[in-house]
Amino acid sequence: MSDRALGAEAAGEDRLVAINGLVPVRDRRMLQFLSRSSRVPQSEYLREAIRDLLRKYRDSFDGSPFEDDEPL
Repeated sequence: MSDRALGAEAAGEDRLVAINGLVPVRDRRMLQFLSRSSRVPQSEYLREAIRDLLRKYRDSFDGSPFEDDEPL
């Protein structure tokens, strides 16, 4: 990530970016089912999962540019 991008994120910009990844078919189907039945977009569930994961590994950011970021 460039210094400019790090600076923008550190400044608190809440821009969204697309990412790609592979997940097991069953997990995808379960996420689709949950999304349809709850009427919550799949992307919202994925953002929540990422926030939870980053919170879990918060100590891993000690000494990084993200060390002093606001709590997730």
